[in-house]
Amino acid sequence: MVVQATGALDADGERYLTEPMRQRLAGTARRVILDLSGVTFVNTAGVRVLLEAAYRAETKGKHLVLVSCPAVDRLLWLLGLAERFTYAPSAEEAVGA
Repeated sequence: MVVQATGALDADGERYLTEPMRQRLAGTARRVILDLSGVTFVNTAGVRVLLEAAYRAETKGKHLVLVSCPAVDRLLWLLGLAERFTYAPSAEEAVGA
């Protein structure tokens, strides 16, 4: 199950990503892939969505995999949060793993 985000992952983008992530994580799929490869900007509102998704996945026994991008990688690293996530180089590889 893949959820894809593009553009800015900020307060506006948060509105569009939060509910789809909640729905996917409430479903039956054991693995949920969040494809952020098209994200061009991320701020703390976007990080909040990622942390919520990671928390929900953990509490529901699901595996969350990020397909990241430089903007997300940099902010997660600066905040010391990068190690909380599992990464894949592409959604195709994450699905096949």
